[in-house]
This record gives sequence, C-alpha cells and structure tokens, in this order.
Amino acid sequence: MSSSPASVERMNTTKSSSGGGFGGILTIILVVACIGLLIACLVQYSAKNDLQKTFDAQKAELDTVKKDLDGSRSQLANKTREADALRADLGKSIRVASLPAPLQGATPGEAMDKIQQLLSGGRPAMPVPAGGTPGPSGPGVTPAPVAADSPAAWMENIARQVATKSFNTKEAVGTDAAKQQMHRGTQIVLARIGAFSKPVSGNPQDTYDAVMAFQRANGLKADGIIGKGTWGKVREKFDALPR
Repeated sequence: MSSSPASVERMNTTKSSSGGGFGGILTIILVVACIGLLIACLVQYSAKNDLQKTFDAQKAELDTVKKDLDGSRSQLANKTREADALRADLGKSIRVASLPAPLQGATPGEAMDKIQQLLSGGRPAMPVPAGGTPGPSGPGVTPAPVAADSPAAWMENIARQVATKSFNTKEAVGTDAAKQQMHRGTQIVLARIGAFSKPVSGNPQDTYDAVMAFQRANGLKADGIIGKGTWGKVREKFDALPR
C-alpha cells in the first residue's frame, strides 16, 4: 500500500524535529563544558599568580636577611682583625715577664685582664710566698701558683678554695681573671695525674669535660662541680705519683 504525499510529509517533519532536538541538547552540553573548563583555567591561573606573588615576596625577604647576615659577618671579620692587630701590638709593647708578679699572665690579654681588674677597684691574685702562706686575697680572688704554675702549688691552692666553696666548672667565667686562673690551675693538676690531655689553656669547656670524665672514671657524681670529694680523689691520685 503506497503512502500518500501528506503522510510522507508528516513523517519527514517528525524525523527532522527529533534530529534537531538532539543536536540542540548536544550543543548546550558542549557550551556548558567549555564554560566550566574556562572557569577552571581562570581559577588555576589566579591561584598560580597568588603563589608566585607569595614566592617573590619571600624571596625578597630572604635576600634582605642574607644581605644583613653578610654585613654582620663582614663587621665581625673586621672587628676580629682589629682585635688581633691590637693584641699583636700589645704583645710587642708590653713585656709580660717584666710586670709585677700579681699582674703577670700566660698571655698579654690575660695580663691586661688583671690590669683592668686592678684599675676597676679589684685586686689581682697575689702569689703564694715560698713559705706556703697565701698572700692577700679577697672574695672571688684565687691565689696564684708558686714557681710558674707548679702543679703542687695549684693542688694546695684549689684545695683551700674548695674547702669553703665548691668550684662549678660549668659556671660562666666572663672577664673574671680569678676564675680563669682557677680553670688553668685545675687543668695543670689534672694534666699532672693524667686526667687532662689537651694543652693547658684555661678554657672552661675543656676543664668541664675533663672533670666530668674524671668523676665518671672514679665513681663520683658527674656534675662538673669540684668539691671536697672530687678534689680529695684528685689528691689521692696526685699523692700516689712518684716524686
């Protein structure tokens, strides 16, 4: 049975309408997807731009800190060179050995510390006379050893000190010449009994390390403080040495 022209026209119209509707939906979907992709790109670009600004700001701040640090290092190097030059000049202009015994030190700098202490109203450590009786002393003043850092003299000097007050080797020394001498004397005695292997310098950290090691090795409380117990053990080792 053949279709009439009217029927054919209606069928073509129906097909055309269905195809047009699907194409319109597909177009809308594509447009929405493009808009979403564009928004995502804009958001990502904005976030990247913010991160770049933050990075640039932190880099600028780091550069400023680095410049300040370099400047401080340069100033420190200059001051160190000036101090070395002054110390060298001092060594040339002052003969430590020619100074009065209470003002002598192992180095020109040590001698200057004693001179400055005297000028500021303090009294430098006085040597122990040959008879063994200590000279004048005051609070915090350590008698100097006999015969140019004699271990035996320092043994007795420190024993007198710790008889009344313990010597904390971890305590800050600062510019206190008496405390510096105490560290030096302790190192001299410990070196004599084989408990100190470094060069005698009076360095507080070296004294502390040596005292801690000695206390541990002899079953004493390891606290870096020289009291009657610790120095008594030192004397025991000292007296056992051949004369």
